[in-house]
Amino acid sequence: MQKSIFLAQLNPKTYEEIHHTLKEIQKTYDNHDSIFLVPIAEDELRAMRVVGKNVDCALITDEKNTLFF
Repeated sequence: MQKSIFLAQLNPKTYEEIHHTLKEIQKTYDNHDSIFLVPIAEDELRAMRVVGKNVDCALITDEKNTLFF
């Protein structure tokens, strides 16, 4: 089992395009995988806390580290 999280700052149109593309890709495989797309408000993301390995949350939330696609 693979558990990965990808964060991206997206406008609604791009969000829907990614959703549509992933649905099409998922249809091509005979599997039981699930992909969760979860919109999170910026203030909620900034309130995130990490338990365990110390990770600088600014590394995740800082715009210069955000992946745009």
